[in-house]
Amino acid sequence: MINMKNLSQYFHGYLSKGAEIFDLKHTISTTMTLFYSNRKMKNELSCLQLAERISNFGYWTLNLPEGTVYLSEGTRKICGFSEDRYPLKYLHSFPLPKYRDMLDTSLKDLIQGKLPYDVEFKIKNKITGRIIPIHSVALYDPIGNTITGTLYDISKQKNPRREL
Repeated sequence: MINMKNLSQYFHGYLSKGAEIFDLKHTISTTMTLFYSNRKMKNELSCLQLAERISNFGYWTLNLPEGTVYLSEGTRKICGFSEDRYPLKYLHSFPLPKYRDMLDTSLKDLIQGKLPYDVEFKIKNKITGRIIPIHSVALYDPIGNTITGTLYDISKQKNPRREL
């Protein structure tokens, strides 16, 4: 619910003494648009986080110029990481070593447009030490020079007897 206290915090600093009515209407309209856009974005983020928990998946974004990777809440849970950003070099250690070359080649092929990034590999959760089979799919954005992908724990699909 919007009240005067909420509105005053949005307007603080936007209006000067003697502002025209047009300026006031424009400021109110802009503020309301931003307020509802922010609310919608928070709601969508909340839904995405819930979907991650329900389906046991996460997403990640690799910023190539910075050499950093952003990990969603779902990805952090699957992998056992506590922070949402890490240097790419640090994350090289979480897949089992035998998959490192395949993963590096798959990323290069994706960037060069040779092959899509659609890989299966295993990781060792940093907290529990549990070995987890993973399926990851990613897309390259040449404009932003980023790679965004999903990370899905496929333990249940790989070992259906365990579930029974």
